[in-house]
Amino acid sequence: MTAIPPSSSCRARLISHPSQENPGKPFFCPRVHPHETVTACCPRLGRYCCVPFMCNGRAPLMLGPDWTVTVFCLWPTVLTPTGLYTYFAIPWIYTHSQVLAYISIAVILFFWATLFVATCTNPGIVMKFNEPDPDAKSESTSRATKRFCQKCKLYSPARTSHCGQCGVCVYGYDHHCGFMGQCVGGNTIMAFQLFLGGICFVTVFMIVSLMITNSIS
Repeated sequence: MTAIPPSSSCRARLISHPSQENPGKPFFCPRVHPHETVTACCPRLGRYCCVPFMCNGRAPLMLGPDWTVTVFCLWPTVLTPTGLYTYFAIPWIYTHSQVLAYISIAVILFFWATLFVATCTNPGIVMKFNEPDPDAKSESTSRATKRFCQKCKLYSPARTSHCGQCGVCVYGYDHHCGFMGQCVGGNTIMAFQLFLGGICFVTVFMIVSLMITNSIS
């Protein structure tokens, strides 16, 4: 069966931004700079390892430059005990208390969701589509509050900092977290805080739920 080649317009968009670090890299994984607007199947943004997809110049999902720590350290540490609890403990809990079993499922899923958002979503990277207009007159965003980042070649709004490890400007920048694999910014700070709190809460919840189930069994 003959593969259907991509359309000329799609090919043009992909080839228009080839990798500058490795010119021989396939055209379907181009390097994307924050000041560019491009739609590609698997671009690399700044120093981010992988951006699964771009949607109208936006990068909703991504893995940061420290993705190896996230994938091989953080995820196994979190998913192994909670996964075992979900697979073995919750069915046993369900046989004695359906309400507690459903609550357990909700707690685990919410905990996993905070982990996913904190590690795999856009922390608030300033790109072409959300770059503030330097000439726009607004009481909340005056020209004095905007600065031009020479590295990203973009104007950045207030409370934005450039992360040298990620190679991008992040709105609401808090810090670069190696375990999360990327920066903690305005879009992910709440999920990050919920995840940190959830580590203790979920641990205690799993122990207590097992104790309660054992007492009523």
